[in-house]
Amino acid sequence: GNFPFWDYDVPADGSKESIPLRVYRLGMLDTPEVGGIYGVKIRGDVAPKGWSTGDSFTIPGSAIGGGGDSAGMYGITFGVNSNTNLQQSEFQSKPSIVCDDIGSGGGTNFFQKMPQTDKAILEITNDSNKTYGTTYYGFKFTSIYQIQVTSGYKWEYLNWNPEHTTDQHNGQFVGEPGFDYWSGNENDRGGRYFVDNDDQNNEFSFASGTNAAAYPLEICTYKADSGQDSDFAIINFVQIINNKRESQFTFFLHKGTTIGNNIWDLDDVFQGGITVIDSKSVTMGTGLVIIKVASELKNKKSSKMADLVKMTNDLVSKSRILVACETIEYLKRGGRISSGAAFFGGLLNVKPVIGDRDGEVVSIARPRSMVKALSFLRREAESYKNHQGMAVLHTTETFDSRALYNSLSGNQQTDSKKKKSASEENMFVGEVLKSQFGPAVGAHAGPGAVGVAFIGDSPK
Repeated sequence: GNFPFWDYDVPADGSKESIPLRVYRLGMLDTPEVGGIYGVKIRGDVAPKGWSTGDSFTIPGSAIGGGGDSAGMYGITFGVNSNTNLQQSEFQSKPSIVCDDIGSGGGTNFFQKMPQTDKAILEITNDSNKTYGTTYYGFKFTSIYQIQVTSGYKWEYLNWNPEHTTDQHNGQFVGEPGFDYWSGNENDRGGRYFVDNDDQNNEFSFASGTNAAAYPLEICTYKADSGQDSDFAIINFVQIINNKRESQFTFFLHKGTTIGNNIWDLDDVFQGGITVIDSKSVTMGTGLVIIKVASELKNKKSSKMADLVKMTNDLVSKSRILVACETIEYLKRGGRISSGAAFFGGLLNVKPVIGDRDGEVVSIARPRSMVKALSFLRREAESYKNHQGMAVLHTTETFDSRALYNSLSGNQQTDSKKKKSASEENMFVGEVLKSQFGPAVGAHAGPGAVGVAFIGDSPK
């Protein structure tokens, strides 16, 4: 409702700036508590500096409609929070101010952190001269392996409690839903809380799953070199599983004025997007893409974010990974094939070849010996054109994996003066990498599995 209020400025004290307050009292319709304090809030949009949580000061009753010259029954004394039964009965409970470290520290830290609810706000300035030139991104851990992301042009923190254990008390994004912040349920305070049960947040897995705590996690950042787009940086969550580094979640935030240039004006709309780099592949299918993009960043001083995004998407569309399995048993255990198919496959000595297709693991071929399976891998790899990277993979290094590696890496020795056959025209000339399958692929492929990952133009 509309409560009567009085404005009072707490005097400055040394390094402590003046606090402009508004004190609300209960009105005549709120008997029997009429005249009691309903609430206190800071006026304006700027937080006073120099104060600490629990600092003491007194608002005299005469300044806020309570009569008298001291706090007593009419004024308010702030200090360390206290609310005993006796204090309640005598209307003498002691409120406290809660202070937080606000600001991005020159762009190197979070704008605000709220550890009680596992979230933080990041401030990004795209163009300080524009109405909507600043974006606030929210990050919230919702489990030991999942994170939610949202954004808005303004994060309201004044008169909220960053130490509260409930999201609805920490702060809110304000403005028009869908225009000034990501769509969501508007609350009764004219904004949107950042809560983990809002289906408008984007949720991503940054670790392996419910067993994520069993493996070390690294957060890696890749920034452009001097002379390149200084607004561009990739953030990569990497987990070390069985001594192997596995990329789990890779993204970048839209910073600066390159994205949307000549399309929208930051005086009219805010820029709060996030681009997730999804290789739609696994193991070195992803690794080759990252290596190629990193090389581009290193060697081309004029690389721009938009160009790198286009390049990454192009490489993803051209990456393939094929795996020849020594045994069907592990595909059966992982649910990739039925028990009946595994039984007959075993009788026929089938060495199934699996691979990625549109982000899904599918059956590619069913050769009836490992020799034929390895020949299939090589033919498939060499049927592609304009290769930009290649790697041979294994669960445990065997004669088969070394044979495939030697046959593919031998392409480097091709005599450039000799006229090449049609098949030789497609051979990859360059360094063939060696790698071991990660646990996700290795668990399904089983011991003795051999694979090849490559980037190239499809022959079709």
